[in-house]
Amino acid sequence: MAELERRSEEINRLNVFPVPDSDTGSNLAYTMRSALTAAERAAADDPASGVAELAAALARGAVRGARGNSGVVLSQVLRGLAAQASAGGIDGPAAAGALKRAYELVREAISEPVEGTVLTVLRAAAFAPSEGDDLSAVIDKATAAARRALAATPSQLPALQEAGVVDAGGSGLVVLLETLKAEADGEEGATAPPEEDAGAPRPNVEVMFYATAKKPKVLEGLVSELRGLGDSLQVAAAGPKSATIHIHSRAPGRVVELAYARAQVEDLRLEVLPDDPRVSPGERLILAVAPGGAIKELYEQVGAEVIGPEGDPVAEIDRRLAARRPEELIVLPNGLLSARELASADKAAQARGCRAILLPTVRPVSGIAALSVHDRDQPLAAAAYHIAEAASLMRTAELFRLEQAQMTAAGPGQAGDVCAANDEVFFVGEGIGEAIEHTLGALLRTGGEQVTILSRPEVELDAEGLSERFGVEVIAFEADTIRGLAEIGVE
Repeated sequence: MAELERRSEEINRLNVFPVPDSDTGSNLAYTMRSALTAAERAAADDPASGVAELAAALARGAVRGARGNSGVVLSQVLRGLAAQASAGGIDGPAAAGALKRAYELVREAISEPVEGTVLTVLRAAAFAPSEGDDLSAVIDKATAAARRALAATPSQLPALQEAGVVDAGGSGLVVLLETLKAEADGEEGATAPPEEDAGAPRPNVEVMFYATAKKPKVLEGLVSELRGLGDSLQVAAAGPKSATIHIHSRAPGRVVELAYARAQVEDLRLEVLPDDPRVSPGERLILAVAPGGAIKELYEQVGAEVIGPEGDPVAEIDRRLAARRPEELIVLPNGLLSARELASADKAAQARGCRAILLPTVRPVSGIAALSVHDRDQPLAAAAYHIAEAASLMRTAELFRLEQAQMTAAGPGQAGDVCAANDEVFFVGEGIGEAIEHTLGALLRTGGEQVTILSRPEVELDAEGLSERFGVEVIAFEADTIRGLAEIGVE
């Protein structure tokens, strides 16, 4: 609590999103104070209170006293802790479970989640620990992952990048985790970022700032210290005591810490640099089964390699595994692989010593949506869970023309009529425009915020008009190689 109050003004100064009201640190401190007051009262009322009772009191106090978005997030974190503590004490698995539960609760509490905020930082912390870690390892890994995620927030949120700051709420969460780590390690105050971290690779971050030192030697000393923290170090001197400094570093927190400790800093900017896109041993390969053309480009944009459904896709999967030697594999079949081919793909991965997960994506449009939530920093199982969840939540339909007159589940159809189907045909009519509108109405009946449409070139679409009519965002892509006329997905 003391560390959070001490650094509340520092956190307030970072507060530029969603509203620059400079109160994130104050709200966090107020919420935590309410939580502690409730716990103290519970302990006074019942001196025999155990961990479960005190954790529950902390959660109740935080929920009742939550101030601002940051306070709501903190209250849900403490609810996650209380949920795990109800079964007894807090050990490594319980702490890891508390973080995961906290992430789920916070995600539910935020109506419009945005990447580059405290939710991003919490997700990184929640999925960093490994199964079987003891309490100390869970805290260490979660704290290190949260620091890395916080350093990356300016590249995810333009408002942060423009202001040259990291996310305020995420910063507050890191302070809390650092304080917890310090307590676990028997230290006072928050710990400094470790020089080395055995977990996932840190992102390479471009750090730029204008530094003004009190003396020329101080500036020279700062530059000398920075040389050991990265590469591409450039110093554009404006005088003997001031300069614009540029560096690429996988320890951006340490770079920023040194800069503020040695000089007056202005115009701080951070941006995560893309790593080499080639998959090397020990990394994760994502393969999507999809036609070529525009769909292939869409998949490549969201981080997947594409295998065509024609020929022998299983043999091609095996060829890619042999050439790339990844440790982990995610396959999106998109309804284009048979049950036998899925089983053969799994056996091919096992034979190559590769951990593989085959996801239940039924159409290319659902696969694209699913990959939009993929986080390479998460363990394979957790990443696959979120991808599969996104795919399952997307309601899809396919539009196609009848080749001959026949009876459908939606009634009789003539050759050339347009049908809309998911598990079965639910619309048949003469016009493609009518079919699209009917399909959107059916898919949006139970809600939705975004519509993705893949359509052949001959299909005329008015995405803007559809957006206005149905009150949702409609994104349309031309895809000349899909099986039917169009694929529509709602999420």
